[in-house]
Amino acid sequence: MTFSISISPLVLFSVLDRHSRREENQDYVIGVLLGARGESPKINIVDSFALKFSFQDEQMVLDTDSLNQMYNLHQRVQQNETIVGWYSTCPGLQAWCAWVNDFFKSETDPEEPVYLNIKPQELDKAEEFPMSVYQSVPFSTDIGTLFTPVQAQIEKDGLDYDVTVLRVQLQRCLDLISKLKGYVESVVKDATKGNGAFGQLIMDSLALIPRIDANEFKSIFSKHHMDLQLVSELASLTKNQLEVVDRLQKML
Repeated sequence: MTFSISISPLVLFSVLDRHSRREENQDYVIGVLLGARGESPKINIVDSFALKFSFQDEQMVLDTDSLNQMYNLHQRVQQNETIVGWYSTCPGLQAWCAWVNDFFKSETDPEEPVYLNIKPQELDKAEEFPMSVYQSVPFSTDIGTLFTPVQAQIEKDGLDYDVTVLRVQLQRCLDLISKLKGYVESVVKDATKGNGAFGQLIMDSLALIPRIDANEFKSIFSKHHMDLQLVSELASLTKNQLEVVDRLQKML
């Protein structure tokens, strides 16, 4: 069966944020994907939360108590959002992935869970967002679980608007720079009489522009954009927490 999977960009940014703040003794993070299953069939992944884990005798152990607490808390605010799968930032498929996937199968039964694998180590060199999405296909007991890659789309409605506005502003800036360049070249060639006050204004404006390498600017811009997305996510989480407090007060 072919699935249509869409992922909110806030989910991706929150996973990257948790990966950057992981424990020193951990190389990756694991978490829960929340969303809704629609018709066609369609899966909308709109939220997530981290899941604590550890290894005992080389066997992964999940903190199911914290999972149940977080999920129950989330259900009080967003009852239509259920567990649709899980995520990790480990490099590719690992031996323990099948076991974790089987665990989440019990949470999504009778549907198969979605496994979102994000590769933060490839962010700087990847042209597209470095992620892979899988769904498991049950096989015989001898073979176990087989992960099948599936197509997924990142929802870009809000981001498209931001990018469009930015593109318009940058194009307007480029047009003004082009006109200014033409004026300066005309003055240099004595085709146009120069204006001392205007020339001083140009010099003062250029002095305000920081001297920065193009690659460094790209890195700073990317980090700043991620910060804005994290602020948006925190605002959403704060709103959800206030709704939980309000409902708890009504219950008491």
